[in-house]
Amino acid sequence: MKNRIIVTFVIVVLWIAAIQIYNGLQGPIEGSAAVGQLKDDNVTYATSRAIGMGLIPTLIHLFGFLSLVITWVPVLSRKVKESTKGIAIVITFIGLGLALQGCTGPYQQEVLEEIQPNETAYLVPMEGATKDGQGKFMSIEYLDSAKVAAKRITIPTRKRETGRMSGDYEWIPTVRLIKVDRTPITRSWTSASETGTSPTNQAISVESMESIDFWLGVVCQASIREEDASKFLYWYAGKSLSAVMDDNVRGFVQKILFDEFGSRSLTDGKRSKKEIFAMVEKDAKQLFIQRGVTIEYLGGAEGLTYKDSSIQRAINRAFVAENDKKVAAEENLAQVTRNTTLVQRATAERLAAQQFALAKDAMVAKTQLEIQMIQAQASLEFAKRVEGKLPDSIVPQGSGFLYGLDLPRKQK
Repeated sequence: MKNRIIVTFVIVVLWIAAIQIYNGLQGPIEGSAAVGQLKDDNVTYATSRAIGMGLIPTLIHLFGFLSLVITWVPVLSRKVKESTKGIAIVITFIGLGLALQGCTGPYQQEVLEEIQPNETAYLVPMEGATKDGQGKFMSIEYLDSAKVAAKRITIPTRKRETGRMSGDYEWIPTVRLIKVDRTPITRSWTSASETGTSPTNQAISVESMESIDFWLGVVCQASIREEDASKFLYWYAGKSLSAVMDDNVRGFVQKILFDEFGSRSLTDGKRSKKEIFAMVEKDAKQLFIQRGVTIEYLGGAEGLTYKDSSIQRAINRAFVAENDKKVAAEENLAQVTRNTTLVQRATAERLAAQQFALAKDAMVAKTQLEIQMIQAQASLEFAKRVEGKLPDSIVPQGSGFLYGLDLPRKQK
């Protein structure tokens, strides 16, 4: 009996020691096993799930319980033969103890996380990393290797004692799932509530070289490419793309616009606005792509809005006056053009009249020529008929009966 008691003591000590050791290593063990869910292997996935659901402590308890049973089976058999009532009491207390142990403390609920197609996720162990491992954890290469495709995974948990009683504990995760939403984000930082992302005035405040304050509207769209998600997480862990746009990108745009317009006069700034925005867009793309953010486009969203409304009114009056001058100059130019057109029209009409008169004289001369040709043709036909002989019935030349038809015509 004495030996059995010693063996029982050793078993209990080893049992408790094994459980305590596993509790200390549970985080690293289950965390490393959980990463196996990322592999495209059913056996590895099943093993990681089993470890995460408490396979190792279950085996430890089972081994300790069987060891005690084997140690005390001869004694229990003898007690059963001697007294059935005694063994029933022992079994009852053992069952009651196990039941009470199972009813204390919070239930270990299975934690599930889903990763959407527009998200890039990283499953990172929370415990047990060495100093070198922590450094590697913060590297882009490590984050790339821990990347998760779109799927559903289980987050393992371990028991954390919170008091002295057996039920004073809680379940905490041993791994952390970090998601990066790659959905493109658009921002309109304008002064008008109906055109901006926010109903408040979010326009960029700058000033000219003359210290004239005004606002500039800016529109910008950014996204995170799948291959740049690790860079984004390295630089902006814990921040969404929307927050990066409103804080980091907007702050960068504010600085560059303020510097550029502050080094120019108001007139030069208005004239160079397009070139300034092109430069800001180029610089923003170059900077933030190194940090995992792709700037799709960046530009102005509205005109210059002066904080002093009187400046805008003065500019409007100057514009109206300048526009009136332009209208008057254009009207004078139009009148000159109309006068020139009238002169040209009158000249054309005069030339047309002259040409008409010349055409009339030409028509008269043509008609007279045609008459002479007819007369000549008639004389020729007559000569052919008389065959060179003068008929007796012909009135002599010079007779008044010919009415002067035999006289030569005067040439005009």
